[in-house]
This record gives sequence, structure tokens and C-alpha cells, in this order.
Amino acid sequence: MAGPPSERTDFTGPRLIGGALLILGLFILLQTFQIGPSRGFSPVPPNAMPTVVAVGIILLAVIFLARVTVRPDADLGVRAAREDEVTHWPTAGLLAGILIAYAFALAPVGYPVATALLVPGVARVLGSRSVIRDLLVGTTLGLLVWFGFTQLLGVRLSAGILDVVLPGSG
Repeated sequence: MAGPPSERTDFTGPRLIGGALLILGLFILLQTFQIGPSRGFSPVPPNAMPTVVAVGIILLAVIFLARVTVRPDADLGVRAAREDEVTHWPTAGLLAGILIAYAFALAPVGYPVATALLVPGVARVLGSRSVIRDLLVGTTLGLLVWFGFTQLLGVRLSAGILDVVLPGSG
């Protein structure tokens, strides 16, 4: 009598994630060398924590890549294959594209405007058909977070094109 049919395994996704984490860790590590020395007395240099984070990400990525390449975990492979079958990759790709566009829009147009455009874009990809509501939510969220950080916490977020109308942004 034969046992249960073996399930398909797929390690492509985990390997891609491990590679992406390794690249991210190396990128962060390279960027730490761009951090200049602090002025005045400081017990730790300003690049200490980013270096620790970068090395941690690199180590975990290498361990993860070894785990999915050298001695692959069969359960992880089966789970990854199942997730791949049910993932709608066009939606994931559109969301990634929107987030990349958002990151590039933050500096020129500012946090409130970029967020006001991000929310309806993401909502539309996820199935919303109420553009007016999504624009209102995005605008409200962008302005509330901007005011909260800039006015209440003292953390400067770019106002971008709204520099002339938002208080304390210039």
C-alpha cells in the first residue's frame, strides 16, 4: 500500500527573499560608511547602530539562504508552494509599484500629498471603487500624520508643494 502523495515543494520564493535581504543588508552596510563623525562628545559613533543592524540582517539572510539551499526544509517548501498557488502576483506587483512611486514622490510633493495619492491608489488595487472616499481618507490621514509628527512630536516631515500653506513647515 502506497503512502500519501508527496506534495510539490518550491523554494524559489524563500530564496528570492533571502537574496533580497542579503542585498538590503549589504546596501545598509555600505551606506553606514557615508555617515560622518558626530560633532562633540559621543560614546558611540553615529554609524554604530546602523552597522549592527546591517550585520544582523546579513547574518540572518545568510543563515536563511543556507537553510533553504543546503538543507531545505520540506515543510517550508510545501508551504511556499501552496502560498505561490494562491497568491495573485499582479496585485502584489501593483502594490510594490505604488509603494516605490510613493517613496519617490515623498521628496518633491511632500508627505501629505504623497499619502493623499497613495491611499486611493492602494485602495483601488485592492478593490475599492469609491474614489472620492479614498481621496478624503488619504488626504485626512496624510494631514493628520503630518501635523502629529511635525507639530506635536517635533519630527520634520516634508510638506513639499504645501510648504507655503502648512504652518511651521518651512
